Amino acid sequence: MSIELSGIHKQYAMGSEALHILRGVDLRLESGEFAALMGPSGSGKSTLLNIIGLLDWPSRGAYRLEGQDVSHLNLVQRARARNLHIGYVYQNFNLIPRLSVLENVMTPLMYRGMAPPERREQAAHVLERVGMADRVSHLPSQLSGGQQQRVAIARALVGGAGVLLADEPTGNLDTRTGLQIMAMFEELHAEGKTVLLVTHDLEIARHAARTLTIRDGRIRADSPVPNRRKALEVLRDLPTEEEAEEVAS
Repeated sequence: MSIELSGIHKQYAMGSEALHILRGVDLRLESGEFAALMGPSGSGKSTLLNIIGLLDWPSRGAYRLEGQDVSHLNLVQRARARNLHIGYVYQNFNLIPRLSVLENVMTPLMYRGMAPPERREQAAHVLERVGMADRVSHLPSQLSGGQQQRVAIARALVGGAGVLLADEPTGNLDTRTGLQIMAMFEELHAEGKTVLLVTHDLEIARHAARTLTIRDGRIRADSPVPNRRKALEVLRDLPTEEEAEEVAS
């Protein structure tokens, strides 16, 4: 799905003052693009991602998702569009602690009114896709950080979302596990998903095809990633989790 932002502003009232977070952001992501959004703390990265993810409204400006203006949808319309079209992956995973892996992934489908057997079937299928089929009955607390992030990605995928948004998806992971997660995002990009991830890590950003830099609420740089082929070779040469465990033992 394509994303187009035109003149996006976001400001909050702070007493008699206005806090201006975004200052006229123009951005277009074509369907199937893989981009990384970088910038210092307070630059507007998370606010921009939340607007694209339909979790927040712009103060002014236009946002078109696959050509449809979604800038002024009401709460119900936004929730439905988000459920159908956008998958969100968080740094802290945001899994529900009391639910099993399978139940966590089934949750978005519940809001579509889907029958439990169909929800279970679709969730099991996508968990197999991310290599977590043998953990369906586990609780999040029984999983490693990398496994929790795989479950979070499965939850983002289960509804067939065309857009995947990821906010520091490797921030709480060790280097090898983070690279494994990036390999998964690359596979999803190759399948035609539109992927936008926020990261502070230049090495992680190198795995995207395009880097956007935001500062003081404006996009300051937008460029293709040089030497991306070399970064992808690193991902292809990664050992699987099972291979890494064999080496460690």
